[in-house]
Amino acid sequence: MILGLGCVVALGLIGRLFLRAHFRFFEARHRVLAETVKALSAGKVRHGNDPNVFTVRTPDGVRVHGTFLVDKDENPATSLLVTAEQNIPTDLVMAQESFASRLGKLVTGADVETGDEAFDREVLLRGSEARLLAVLDADTRAIVRAAVAAGTTVANGAARAMLGSGADKSKVVIAHALATAAVARAISDRVGMPATFLRENVEHDALPGVRRRSLEVLLAQFPEHAETATALDAASNDADADLRLFASARLRGGSASDALSRVAGDLSMSDDARAVAFREFLATNAGARGIVLAEKLLGDRSPAVRALAIRTMGKARRSLSMAKLLSLAANATEPIEGLALAETFWRLRDPAAEGVLLKMLESGDVPVRTESARALGRVGGVGSVEPLRRVQGLFSGGLGRVAEEAIASIQGRLRNAAEGQLTVADSPAGEGRVSLPADRGAVSIPPKTPREG
Repeated sequence: MILGLGCVVALGLIGRLFLRAHFRFFEARHRVLAETVKALSAGKVRHGNDPNVFTVRTPDGVRVHGTFLVDKDENPATSLLVTAEQNIPTDLVMAQESFASRLGKLVTGADVETGDEAFDREVLLRGSEARLLAVLDADTRAIVRAAVAAGTTVANGAARAMLGSGADKSKVVIAHALATAAVARAISDRVGMPATFLRENVEHDALPGVRRRSLEVLLAQFPEHAETATALDAASNDADADLRLFASARLRGGSASDALSRVAGDLSMSDDARAVAFREFLATNAGARGIVLAEKLLGDRSPAVRALAIRTMGKARRSLSMAKLLSLAANATEPIEGLALAETFWRLRDPAAEGVLLKMLESGDVPVRTESARALGRVGGVGSVEPLRRVQGLFSGGLGRVAEEAIASIQGRLRNAAEGQLTVADSPAGEGRVSLPADRGAVSIPPKTPREG
């Protein structure tokens, strides 16, 4: 009897403790809900009678819905799903990067890149490239990056955060709910005018990579839009050298030539960028403007730029620049410049280049020697034959053949040169005489004979 009474008392105490704990649990949840609703809505609350659910419309129009989840046995749990909705396109996906997503990106390349390297490392983006880049200006990237790091995802037209631990603490719930609402608000604010927002990114974003990516998308998806033309013009004067070059090459008509000309002559930019700009400028059929710029750039600090300028002089048959070209050839040490000079002297056909070509024939760079030999075939005289014959004897490949052809060319230009009589001799008229032996013999320089009279 006593034992039975004791059991009843014990069960009663256990029941009271359970009810008290259950009451405290829901009391704490009620407090969390009330404080969260107050923080989000400033008192404007819309919710039903379900103590596990709240729905709030924030002052700036974001609908935030919270649901406390229960386990499979319908027991109360401390997990809370917060969803924020406003005007988020349903195709946009933003989530935290993971090992699996990075691996998938390497395989499929499906992830959209903003040009912000830190953001792109941490946030997975999928959906409309134009819409994503338009939405993700600097402020929105900061909001999304922080929220995603805390567990928020964007998909199916809403921002969501799942809270496991901390869902029974008002400060934690409020922080996640506010962050999720901020993501929804930021995205919604920049939906609807992608070309305009992309142009704003090009003009104002602090990161060159973002400016470049936004311009690329404008060119690809809005090629005829007025915002694209405005963005191109702004980017052609950008502080970043690569972006300036990229934009300048894509301007139309005279604007492209003007912009590329400025880049080519801007010594604050890298030599590689200026060489590319100069090449792109010449490709715009610059005409006389190309010659003027090339003459200016003959004295450039970059061998690559000088080489392009030299070739421009040659293609234009610009013999008026011969004195400058000869000076460059006398001091040229870079193969890229020597090759351009030899090719240009071949085009200009000016015998004044014979001396520097003979010097270049001794270059350590085979292509320079080959082009020098070829040019000597056009402009060389008797004095070039012996050096060419030495080269022919040393090199049996392409250079040797070019040297042989050059000697034959010289032979064909000089008078009184008979096959098998390759000689350099005084003549009454003071002319040298030369010929190419049929059996590939060596150069013969006969001794001087006394002059008559």
